[in-house]
Amino acid sequence: MRKTISVLCAAGRLCVVSAPVVGVVGVLGAMGSSLSGCGLVGMDPTFKAAKDASVPQEKAKALYVDSENGSIEIVQAEGDKVTIHADIQGKTQDRADKAAIVATRDTDGALHVSVKWPDGKRQNNEGAALVVKIPDASDVHVHTTNGNVTCKNIGVKGDLSTDNGSVKVWAMPGELKASTINGNVELVDVPSAHASTVNGSVNVTLSDAPSGPVTCETTNGSVTLFVPAAFNQTLDCQTTNGAVKCEAPGAKTTQAGKTHVVCVFGAGEHKGSLETTNGSVYVKAKVAEKK
Repeated sequence: MRKTISVLCAAGRLCVVSAPVVGVVGVLGAMGSSLSGCGLVGMDPTFKAAKDASVPQEKAKALYVDSENGSIEIVQAEGDKVTIHADIQGKTQDRADKAAIVATRDTDGALHVSVKWPDGKRQNNEGAALVVKIPDASDVHVHTTNGNVTCKNIGVKGDLSTDNGSVKVWAMPGELKASTINGNVELVDVPSAHASTVNGSVNVTLSDAPSGPVTCETTNGSVTLFVPAAFNQTLDCQTTNGAVKCEAPGAKTTQAGKTHVVCVFGAGEHKGSLETTNGSVYVKAKVAEKK
């Protein structure tokens, strides 16, 4: 069953949208204004439009954001609604203008954000950079193909990935998976982490109360882990071309070599690993923040 709704687009025109009744919160983003730059990755100069949408907030629900080509930024916001901004880049101005932000909720309240393209298909070199401002979320799932992914102070746990771009996450208190192929991974103030890249470095700073294992992997780049005094884990640290240095106080080394070190913190309750092929591995003490 479908329902026709009217929305006010960015150009001030009244637009009619036909959408399924069940689960649809917003299908917005008709005619937008042209931009001079949209923050998309790997794009030739084409045609641009800006789109904005908002939907009511539902507390502590999962968030899914997908952009096939473009950066994604998740930002904490105050209030009772979720706002979404998209910088669209299309092969023609008509396609850029007709691209729409789509926001739907599952029956369990999970919010899905994406971009709907004319004729239902994105063409080569088209893309959308998305900024989602949301008061809170439980799980955060973010994926793009070409673009950076950032998430700050949002989500209990998350799975964030891109193919070409960096992944940066701040202050996520639960289980976290962050991955890219070409780019760096930086995680700050997290209790545990599973971080991976192929061409790039991995930098993880744990929260003061770490609660789970840490696994970090890259092929071409360094791995650096900053640990607090309460760290309780056994770390297997390896490289092929580089060095391993466990410089954090309190570590007991059970295996020591230039390229392979096993160090135990506390009782070594959790088992973790830091690995690279071309690069060095560092385990350092977390520096206390100045108050």
